[in-house]
Amino acid sequence: MSDDTDKKHRDERDKPEPAKVRKAKGAALEAIGKLLGDDQAVRDGRNEQRHAARHGDDDGATPSRPRRDTNPKQEQE
Repeated sequence: MSDDTDKKHRDERDKPEPAKVRKAKGAALEAIGKLLGDDQAVRDGRNEQRHAARHGDDDGATPSRPRRDTNPKQEQE
């Protein structure tokens, strides 16, 4: 690898993960902890999800758009 490539990979590793990624990792850790019966993993997963939700606005990510209901068969009252 060249020096430029090494620097690029190093810079990508130093970036903090977006809140959505941290929240998903926390949910996965919680689910695995539940499956294995590991109470500490469940607590760690929940804590990670809470932390991501609290500090999620400062990650610079574009906010998600609201979902539109696209079901054409839905009856209107």
